[in-house]
Amino acid sequence: MKIAIILIFILSALHSCKKDIEQNPEPPIIFTVTPKIASAKITWQHPSDFDSLTIYSLYLDDKLLIKDSSTLEYNILNLKDDTFYSGKIVAYNQSKQREVPFNFKTKFNFPHGEISLFTNIITSDSLSISWDKSRDPDGSKIKYNTYINNVLTKENSSELFFNVAKLDANTTYNIRVASFDTLGKVLSKSVTIRTLQNIGENLIRKKITSGYKERQYCYIKPSGINYSKAPLFIYIHGMGGTPNCAWELMTAEHDKMPTEKGKFILAMLQSLQYPIGENNTMLGAWADRSFTTVDDIKYFEDVLNDLIENERIDESRIYLCGHSAGGSMTFILSRKFRSRIAAIAPIANFIVGKEFMSAAPDFEFPLPMVYFHATTDKTVPYDFGGGKSVPEMIEFWIRKNGCDTIPTKTELPDFNKTDLCTVTLFDYKGSSSRSAVKFYRVNGGNHAIPGMPSGNQDVNAFEAAWDFCKQFSNP
Repeated sequence: MKIAIILIFILSALHSCKKDIEQNPEPPIIFTVTPKIASAKITWQHPSDFDSLTIYSLYLDDKLLIKDSSTLEYNILNLKDDTFYSGKIVAYNQSKQREVPFNFKTKFNFPHGEISLFTNIITSDSLSISWDKSRDPDGSKIKYNTYINNVLTKENSSELFFNVAKLDANTTYNIRVASFDTLGKVLSKSVTIRTLQNIGENLIRKKITSGYKERQYCYIKPSGINYSKAPLFIYIHGMGGTPNCAWELMTAEHDKMPTEKGKFILAMLQSLQYPIGENNTMLGAWADRSFTTVDDIKYFEDVLNDLIENERIDESRIYLCGHSAGGSMTFILSRKFRSRIAAIAPIANFIVGKEFMSAAPDFEFPLPMVYFHATTDKTVPYDFGGGKSVPEMIEFWIRKNGCDTIPTKTELPDFNKTDLCTVTLFDYKGSSSRSAVKFYRVNGGNHAIPGMPSGNQDVNAFEAAWDFCKQFSNP
């Protein structure tokens, strides 16, 4: 009987204890996890039933990070981005042990912005490039490494430019810029550059602001003109091409430009890009097109003024040349800036006399002109019909310039028979020294610039244009 009473008493006590535990559970370890891209900060508090002498251990993916520490926070470093992790916090004192699990996912490391390399200057033994600052959406600081032919040359730099000297002349170099964030994510851009052959010659590309837009242009500065004023020959590319097509032409074909021989500055303008055609392909176009939205007349003036301000330009000897849509822009700009232009050299595009005069009824003739066009040009036909043809444009110009109507006619030597075309030169002269018109008629041929790849190879349009224009200067 006594034994039964004792058992009942024990069971009652156990039940009472169980109820007390259910009503008063162990205080938890309160914690907070703040994940970042490659780290996480964990903070926690003492359980309320533990004393101040409590110590802690921290585990991450079963790996012990801290042991028997009194700290209440810990920064976990060197984690992978966008990754799940789990672990636990273990609390100890003299009589108790308690643990709490945790898990978290690190943030995704969004890539920083790509850079675009901008070549500023090329000489025979040096070059200069720059790029816009890369932005990291995570706020990470971006640094840059620069390589020449895969050899690290400049390391861990925050500068946005790279200048290098003591290069070999007429040699190709690959320049690579690697941008990287603090977590090591790397993006690279590279550019291939060939140094110049002539010592003292410079290829220069510049950015300017025109009409609240960033624009660019480039120019060749020959050697030996630092102490004397040089003529300026401005070239305008045709419709189409890349956002850097002027620079691409200059760097690829500058050896075919007579700047070093002629000691003049050759500048090339660069159009903006517009969606063109059924597929809205982004191509370059000038202000002579209805869909353009910028003032290229002002851009030309800004380039001209920038060159005059920064280089020693003979302002009485400024010449215009353009191909295709650049050819029509040559006529347009000569109307707008007649007092500043000494001669023009349009290639493969024209404005007929009636249209030219309707926009500039007070145009001051004569203006010397040399013109180039192929008889089988399919892009800009030699004869549009309806009073719009190359012969009619030439007839208008020789009349306005006061030239003799009967030219000196010369068949140029057919140096390259593989181009399947020849050239006839018509040279019109007059009583005035400025009464001059030359017409290089490509017999057959296409829309390409004579002397450049895929064009007629019997005459170099840039050389012929310079040889003609250099005779003339404005009063």
